[in-house]
Amino acid sequence: MRTSSKGTRYLIAGAVFISMLFLLVTPAAAQYEENAQVTRLLQDARDKAAQLSRDGDGMEALTRSDVSW
Repeated sequence: MRTSSKGTRYLIAGAVFISMLFLLVTPAAAQYEENAQVTRLLQDARDKAAQLSRDGDGMEALTRSDVSW
């Protein structure tokens, strides 16, 4: 009885491990499909962030200088 119970535990543990492996692999494969609209939006956001960074640097330089109106 003891060996049968031990074998059943290993069988259940293996089945759980394999099912978890399949559950984790399936979403990972779905991540590689690119959506053209999302890609374009992310590129636009990157470009705007770069522009804002440059503008911020310019504004900081103006606040540190002794320029008046």
